[in-house]
Amino acid sequence: MSQAPSEYKKPLPDLTDPASAPYWKATKEHKLEMPVCQDCKYVIWPAQRSCPECLSPDVAWEPVA
Repeated sequence: MSQAPSEYKKPLPDLTDPASAPYWKATKEHKLEMPVCQDCKYVIWPAQRSCPECLSPDVAWEPVA
């Protein structure tokens, strides 16, 4: 038995959040992408706008699978 959309009670992702929007866009295309620091190549998860390892703001979303 499926639920009507008005009965769905679980939280939905914020598709406008700049930190995670690329992740949700990729999943819609059946891809898995994660943010990767372009300076030290650290895979950043949870997604952030800068690298927690080297503090570089140069982060790009890349396919991981």
